[in-house]
Amino acid sequence: MNRLILYLIISFLFSSCIAPFRLSDILAYKYEAKDECTNFEIEGDEIIVKALLNNDSLDLLFDTGVNVEFLFLNKHFDQQRAKNKTIQTPRGKKKLVTKKFIVDIATPSFSINNALGLEMPMMDSFKCIQSFNRAHILGFGAFLNGKKRYLSLGFENHTICSSLESMEITDDYFVLDFENISNKVFVYLTLNGQKQKFLFDTGNNIFVLLDKKENSLPSSKLKLIKEGMQFNTVENVVTDTIEFYNNVKFEEFKNIPGDYLMLSSLSFKMNNIGLAFIKNFNWIFDFSTHKVYVKPVGLFDSVTDIPKFLIEQNNNQAVFLNKVLNDKYIILEKPIKRINDINFEETDLCSSINRANQLSYEEIYLIEYEDGLRLEK
Repeated sequence: MNRLILYLIISFLFSSCIAPFRLSDILAYKYEAKDECTNFEIEGDEIIVKALLNNDSLDLLFDTGVNVEFLFLNKHFDQQRAKNKTIQTPRGKKKLVTKKFIVDIATPSFSINNALGLEMPMMDSFKCIQSFNRAHILGFGAFLNGKKRYLSLGFENHTICSSLESMEITDDYFVLDFENISNKVFVYLTLNGQKQKFLFDTGNNIFVLLDKKENSLPSSKLKLIKEGMQFNTVENVVTDTIEFYNNVKFEEFKNIPGDYLMLSSLSFKMNNIGLAFIKNFNWIFDFSTHKVYVKPVGLFDSVTDIPKFLIEQNNNQAVFLNKVLNDKYIILEKPIKRINDINFEETDLCSSINRANQLSYEEIYLIEYEDGLRLEK
């Protein structure tokens, strides 16, 4: 497990709160389904699909946590820019003004003319996180087009396939129930004797996120508590404390070897299973019966040490965004001048931040803040 387990939590709360748009908003929308599967690659902690966007080759992040077909972060097409679009957020408290675009896109599985894409600006404080620099996201809806059909996500052969015809399901699959809401899939799983729905989210690389209000996990399974975790939603920036648990399993997966982390917070407004969990299985979704067939294809990665801090930039200065609860050396959001031999004032800021984030907590022996405070471990 690497440091992106912390980064991609942010994208979960960001992408899972987007209000739906109707295809009737688009003029001359045309969808053509094809019989071929679409290959994908796993780069780091992302599923990458190669596509043609306006006849240009482009890598798209396949993110099943968004409920629109396409999403463009911090990037737009000036010649196709539409007027501002005001939408109501799912919680109904605030409105978001965004941009929408009309694009043509094609993969081996489909082609779409005059598809709707949305621009969603990202927080400035996460500029150094490479996963947020990918400007284009492909959602589940692009493969489904709102029809009842079969869709498979295979991690044995790295393919996404969709069909109106039934797919072969062998005896080594087991079955779960799921629900399809606005092109987002929620899988029903049992935890602590209670069946709940979990967002199926390939855009988030963690194992499992839990809404703490709805779930209580045994304290004996608690591994670590971190404070200062920041999340970007469509409404605001949320800072919260996160509890990390391991050796807790879903009832449906209790006989499958391996361990996986569960992260719990009051800020998580829905339960979520992420790519670190999903990639260990093949998934075949039957949208006519709302059954998903699951086949184990690998072992869960071992749960290693959780990174005990995260540094990012804020107003062109390096700051700690989170730390282990009550740590006395790390001061959150206080501008940092130097960590060990890494001077944030002398070299490229993002390069220095990325280098510092590769350090383990135990390797840090000096922290010097901009105001002159110097802490030696």
